Amino acid sequence: MNKEEHKKIAVQCFNQAWDLIDKRDRTTDETLEMIRLAQTSRYHWGVAGDYVNWSRGEWQISHAYARAGDGRQALVYAEANERIYLEYGLTGFDEVFVYEALARAYKLLENEVKAEEALRKAKVLTAKLENKKDRDYIEGQLKELS
Repeated sequence: MNKEEHKKIAVQCFNQAWDLIDKRDRTTDETLEMIRLAQTSRYHWGVAGDYVNWSRGEWQISHAYARAGDGRQALVYAEANERIYLEYGLTGFDEVFVYEALARAYKLLENEVKAEEALRKAKVLTAKLENKKDRDYIEGQLKELS
């Protein structure tokens, strides 16, 4: 399989996982599929993508686990995303979502101190974003955590 084929699968799985993340009335099977799709996407981005794709993949897996109610696994992948962020110096939209994922995972784990700290960082970074569409979207995500 060449890189273009890996990329095509990564994009398809990411988008399908996203659809299930946004679905509020998922069945148990759909929840499991959401996680499998996010993990599959990340695997293929590992072959065909760069650190931005890797970060977004880790974020999506964390978010899928959070939507499934599994704070422990959500934190594992939020921290994986944080390591990519620290190693490669992600900025902007991607930097905000490092802290959004950490806040979401900590909230599920009922660690209010760390959840609030991560949420505060996400809000500060969101306010600095120049793109209004990005800012509005992220603010909506962060409201779920407030």
